[in-house]
Amino acid sequence: MKYICLVLALTIIFTSVNWDVFITKADEPVVETIEENDEPETDEQDIFENEEIDRSLVPIDYEIVEKRTENEKHFRKIDGTYEVAIYNQAVHYLNNGKWEDIDNSLVQNKDELETKANKFKLKFPKELDGSKQIKLKMADYSIE
Repeated sequence: MKYICLVLALTIIFTSVNWDVFITKADEPVVETIEENDEPETDEQDIFENEEIDRSLVPIDYEIVEKRTENEKHFRKIDGTYEVAIYNQAVHYLNNGKWEDIDNSLVQNKDELETKANKFKLKFPKELDGSKQIKLKMADYSIE
């Protein structure tokens, strides 16, 4: 009976979790270049003024963290233009009002392995036996 319960619990967990979020390398983003031209922060000659240059090849200077959404990253490029990367899956989770990067790598916590940074916590015992369980917690809800 214990094994049937374990199999049913694992089946529920494995069918209800969106496993795509565990992919550590994000899908290729949809790239959209926004042609806003603020003053570039460098005084160097703009080597990207030539209209024949593909704007998507201009190097990124930094990410504008304040503009993050669940599935978007916003970047400022070295020529003063902006680029938005839109992903098919969530790449950020909301933590205390700030969008943080999702990191599904497993870290050791006592005798368990757990996901590092996401809107949910998934915990695995180092050794699975009848007394240890896989745990899933999200907000005020949990499955053990």
